[in-house]
This record gives sequence, C-alpha cells and structure tokens, in this order.
Amino acid sequence: MMRAIIAAVICCLGCSSLPAAAQETVAQRRERVETGLRPRVTIAGQPRGTIQQRMRDLGVPGVSIAVVRDYQVEWAKGYGVRNATTGEMVTEATRFQVASITKPLAAVVTLSLAQEGRLDLDRDVNAYLKSWKVPENEFTKTEKVTLRRILSHTAGMTVSGFAGYAAGTPVPSLLEVLDGKPPANNPPVRVDQVPGSGYRYSGGGYTVLQQLLEDVTGRSFADLSRDRVFTPAGMTNSSVGLPAAAPPSLELSMAHMPDPRPGYRFLRGGSGCCEWWTTSTDLAKFVIAIQRSLKGQTPSILSQATARTMLTPVGAGPMGLGFRLPRLGSTQYFAHDGGDPGFTSSFLAAVHGGGAAVILNNSNRGGLNAEILSSIRVAYGWPGSPLVNRD
Repeated sequence: MMRAIIAAVICCLGCSSLPAAAQETVAQRRERVETGLRPRVTIAGQPRGTIQQRMRDLGVPGVSIAVVRDYQVEWAKGYGVRNATTGEMVTEATRFQVASITKPLAAVVTLSLAQEGRLDLDRDVNAYLKSWKVPENEFTKTEKVTLRRILSHTAGMTVSGFAGYAAGTPVPSLLEVLDGKPPANNPPVRVDQVPGSGYRYSGGGYTVLQQLLEDVTGRSFADLSRDRVFTPAGMTNSSVGLPAAAPPSLELSMAHMPDPRPGYRFLRGGSGCCEWWTTSTDLAKFVIAIQRSLKGQTPSILSQATARTMLTPVGAGPMGLGFRLPRLGSTQYFAHDGGDPGFTSSFLAAVHGGGAAVILNNSNRGGLNAEILSSIRVAYGWPGSPLVNRD
C-alpha cells in the first residue's frame, strides 16, 4: 500500500494548480494547505475539504506535517490526537514510527562510512559480515550481494517486509530474524534471484545491512544513526528504537489499527529497516541535510559527490541508494514512504531548490498523506515555483 502513496502524489501533482503568491504570508500558505484537500476520486464541483474533515472521513486520529521552503522548515504543525483513548494531542514534539523511511537513514549511515573508505559499495558483503554470512547458492555463483545492490533493492534478497511484534511479546534477535528462527515471524532472509538482475523491494536486505554495519563498526545501528546523522543535522527528537521504559516527557504517538494499539517493535534496540521514531520537523531536517549535501554546503552529513551518488538511479529500478527517485516533468525528487501496523509516513523533496514536505499519521490510512501532499503542491505551486527552482 505504502509504495503507492508517492505514485499517487506524483499523479496528483500533474493536476492544474494556482501558483503560490509571492506576497502570501506563511500563515496564508499554511491555511491554503489545510483547506485544500480533495479525495483522489471526486464528484464534479465537489469543494475541497479541510485536514480535520478528511481525518474524520478516513478515521485518522492524528497527523503531523512539516513543509520545507528554501532549505528551511517554514512551518510544522500537529493535528488531532496521538492517543485516541486518552485524548492527548499531537504536537510538534510528537514522535511517530516512520517504518521504512528508516531505510534512507540506513543508506546515509552506510554512505558516510563508504566515503571514509571503510566500506566498498561494490564488494561482496560477506567480506564484511562477521556474525552471519549470506548463504551461498546457485544464484550467487557469479554475481554477489553488494551494498550498492542492497541499498537499491537489486540484491535478489527475500522478505519484503516484517509484520512486527506487539508490546509485551517476545522480540527476536537480529540473527534470529536473518535466519527466520523463533520468535521471529518471518522466513529466512536469503537470495533467490541473481543479484543485480532486477529490482525487488527487500526489507530483509536492509536487515543484512544492519548486521554488516554493526559487525564493521562494533556499534549499534541506533548509535551510528545518532552520531552520524541525528546530532550533526540537529535532530533532537529522533531515535532508532525506544528505551524499554520511555520517560513520560517523551511524546510518543500510539498506533491505531483503527483502535488504539500499543506501539509495535521490530527488533530489540532498533532496526535498520523499520524502527526510526521521529517528528515531522526532525524528518524535515534530515531531508534538508541531504539537500545541503547536494549543494556542497557545510555543515553537511555527506560530501557532495557522495550525495549525488546516493541519488543516482541504479539499473532500471525506481531507486537510488536508499531513496525513490520520482520525476515530474523536468523536476527531480527524492522520496520514501513507510507503513507499520498503525502508522503511515511520507516525504517528498526536490533535488534542487530546497523544497520538501513531510506527512506522518498514526493510522493505516495512507491515502490521507497523498491528499495532504497534493494540497501542499497546490498551495506552493509545485513545480515551477521558487520552491523547486533550480539553483
């Protein structure tokens, strides 16, 4: 479902729109976003709805939005509740689990090590793995699993995604997940098509990546993410995984499916494929850090050359290294979305011009994300407005 969200947004971006008035204030642009939602299937003459109306229509308890303009978070705002049982409101400080958007984070961590010469993107990953190896078989005789192929989902690896584990139930170790052993609820992560022969989305491949990163550095993926991305990018409301007992001051959104459910966990200590908890503002800062790296600005989290490599398509698939690369006309974007039980998340960012949008919600109804992103496009005049003008 979630892989269709960005496609739906790009489709909606092709609709006619009014250009954003340069004289508008931030408050006026935000109001146009908030009142400009429209279902993908509409009746002729049907008026646009508000965010709150569409949340009620679709049964989405809470949403968090951040909009980036000219390499800065222009505004961020929470809507609705983070817990439908207690009625606690979503604020700018509310963290959501962003699921597969953790994969772009893992890609940045990997590329930061590669630009230091500690990893070779095109070397057999078994040369780096210590605690576990990719089992050799007939598919790996001539072509090998490499970091470039894992990051671009062209490694031929199995296990598209993971069902997760409810709070209070046994959670497997990373090695148990890789081999599909109890209490893991997934099949073993294996290679079942020739690496490099085509695109197929694989959360299992990113689990192999997490094991590799931890084997090479001797540090957890959570710590690597903090030191190599969160801290340098000023992301103070992000973590991979959560402490066993989160302090009351930590604003966490509950998952809703559709009723409130305890937050799902994927791997104890955090997962390289799915367990980043963050706010819309922090995710926007992550996007800005990549945009600044592309411009060669400092401070940055990657070199300009590395950032360009990351956003270069691999093979015939829709991916660079960790990011989807949708295009609308002459405008190139980088994007990703995520879906866990009770959470959906999306971001869409222009490669040039410093514009982006982030949408997080605490339900399984990702269609609302597409509607909000489309409303942002109308309000800001994507493409062709200063938001996405080339530098």
